[in-house]
Amino acid sequence: MSTKRIVPAILVAWLGTAAMAAQTAPDFSGNWVLDRTASVLQAESAVVESGTVRIEHRDPAFRFARTFVVKQQPVDTAFDIATDGREVARAVAGRTSRSRLEWQGRSLLLTVLIDTPRGEVSNIVRWRQDTSRD
Repeated sequence: MSTKRIVPAILVAWLGTAAMAAQTAPDFSGNWVLDRTASVLQAESAVVESGTVRIEHRDPAFRFARTFVVKQQPVDTAFDIATDGREVARAVAGRTSRSRLEWQGRSLLLTVLIDTPRGEVSNIVRWRQDTSRD
């Protein structure tokens, strides 16, 4: 391949990368209600009757507050984490966990690994904005 052909290909790839970087990342701030029909709740999570989530997102800061209702009783969880993919260790109610929040394209992926007496449990959540209309 000649140099004349390589340079335009590199320029096009660079311009495409610059255009993608110029797009702003989605802001997931808001109040959200659990849609059980669109959610996959497995194992212990299957007992969740309803849930609400409040997110305050100013990238890279991400604040999460959730209330699940289980057996008609609220169960609250809240945490702050950055979207930079760094692992954060926590100890809550005698359990340790490791969390990571990272961008994957225009989606945010939260991975939480929780140490329990029965072994490690994972909680994986992906946030994405669906811009399609029904």
